[in-house]
Amino acid sequence: MSSQLFDIKVSGCAPYEFPTDVYFGLLWIDEEKALDIPKAIPYRCEWGEILSTKISLIDEHPVPRKLSILWLSLVEEKYYLHETDLPSQRIIELWSGDVNYTHLVVGMAPLGRVAVWAAGTQKSTLLLWEKAQTVPAEKVTDFIPSRWTLPQYCAQLLKSCPEAVGGQIPEKSLYPGYMRQYCYRYVVEPEKWDDKEEKWLPLDPEEPKVEVTALCEALWDGTFDKLNDGPLYNYHMAGKPKKLALSWQQGKAQYTAYWWLDEDAIREAFERFYGAHPETKVDLIIRFAPDGRKFQLAMFRYGLKEPVAIKDDAYQVMVFKNGFEHHRSPNYSQPRGAWLW
Repeated sequence: MSSQLFDIKVSGCAPYEFPTDVYFGLLWIDEEKALDIPKAIPYRCEWGEILSTKISLIDEHPVPRKLSILWLSLVEEKYYLHETDLPSQRIIELWSGDVNYTHLVVGMAPLGRVAVWAAGTQKSTLLLWEKAQTVPAEKVTDFIPSRWTLPQYCAQLLKSCPEAVGGQIPEKSLYPGYMRQYCYRYVVEPEKWDDKEEKWLPLDPEEPKVEVTALCEALWDGTFDKLNDGPLYNYHMAGKPKKLALSWQQGKAQYTAYWWLDEDAIREAFERFYGAHPETKVDLIIRFAPDGRKFQLAMFRYGLKEPVAIKDDAYQVMVFKNGFEHHRSPNYSQPRGAWLW
């Protein structure tokens, strides 16, 4: 075991639609010492989000080596147990690097799936995605108050969860689909849209230069990257994009465009394009007119003559120019402030 000490905090996480309650959640440092997942009743948040933090009297610890967790899926009314080794060396590498990671986040998905992320304020990284085992309710004692049955207890906690899909068990492919990894890179192309020809053309040399200043992402697998430090432009394995933010400057005008990608539509686009080969190197192309009023997402791989456009209704777009709303796509329906992430 490494003798290095790190400031590692722990958080639990469960999606809004499928909240959970935890009987115990322990990240074992050794056979006697463990970091426990702070209590939340129930756990419900964005998938991969840091939900709760326990303030420790000891700031630094050795890296935890194992995870033990027993939780109750409130929608399913089922207990799940999972014990597994954590990728300790990978955690050491991340906490020793330049990115300020602060938390190990343990995610509890429906149908007994478990995720662990390393997360900070600017970036998160998926460490683990595994399947837990079901535990019969009669084997879990002293968890539910004696005055309630298991269905009653679940119903009581679900009252505080308006987003929960009560009684609806998700398809087995839902969260494995969220977590599936693909090989791609972003290619950002400022171009001019020709309405008559209905195609993208190179910018006129006389136009003011367009400078892309930032690209950030949040993915359906619960990870995000706001660092804008370059790796997003290199081929890497990652989940499907959920939200994108692109900033650019032309002359004195500064623009930021935000995309929200529909999961069903983007999953269909990725599965159709990759087929059975998610390791295929793909360019995810972001085309945009510098005036911030025309956009296209497309996919390209070696052997194709032209990129394949992703349908416009697969995403919604909002654009700000010099800090003021400038453009929104016709299908835009996000709540106020959705671009703050």
